[in-house]
Amino acid sequence: MRPARSVSQVHSLPVQLAWFVGLSTCVLIATAALAQSDVDLFQRFFGTYSPLLVVSGVICVGAVLLMFLNANVQMAVVIPDVWGRGVLVCVLGASLFVLPTILVDALQPFSEDLNVTLPSAFLFYPVMGFVVEVLFHLLPLSIALFFLIYILSVGDASRRFWIAACVAAGLEPAFQIWVGAAREGLTWKSVYLGVHLFLFGLGQLYVLKSYGFLHMFLFRMVYYLHWHILWGTLRLSLLF
Repeated sequence: MRPARSVSQVHSLPVQLAWFVGLSTCVLIATAALAQSDVDLFQRFFGTYSPLLVVSGVICVGAVLLMFLNANVQMAVVIPDVWGRGVLVCVLGASLFVLPTILVDALQPFSEDLNVTLPSAFLFYPVMGFVVEVLFHLLPLSIALFFLIYILSVGDASRRFWIAACVAAGLEPAFQIWVGAAREGLTWKSVYLGVHLFLFGLGQLYVLKSYGFLHMFLFRMVYYLHWHILWGTLRLSLLF
């Protein structure tokens, strides 16, 4: 019988960075493959910059942020002892989250070109999901925690995390509302998406705290599988 691993062993920086390097390598391979076959997909988000260069930069930023979070709040990329439970939470939680948005789309459809079509979608969404997790969650969470720990000296760890989580969870919906308002003005669907994405972000940050970054990424991938790929393919024939 193997001895139980200590918290310090599970959260040790070399182990966590090894997991992050493995995930980042997969993301880079997907980026390179898609850049060879359909580089135009990235132009809406990256402009004329090389997708490989942008994603490599995001990976470097993500590694630094995870080192900060690991050192200050013992946040992990993977926590092996809760792996199975984390997968179950991700699959069930993300599947439930996507249902009301599918209902909204069925009642009053979003634009026809909302989703990237197959087969490019299988590479595009993992890459963009990774970028979103680093820039819209890890980055604002780390900045907020830095201020709460080192500037404001908030002592209670749980209170500190959830204040930072609320700040971080608000960034993606604020961006989506801004983009939507620029296209068609502020609508009830934009407001709905803002609230929905805020709650989704809080759910993801709970998963990050409890199960690690890899599970937070999985949570988004399950959501994307339902929304962008399965429903995204079906809606084209049902709604248009």
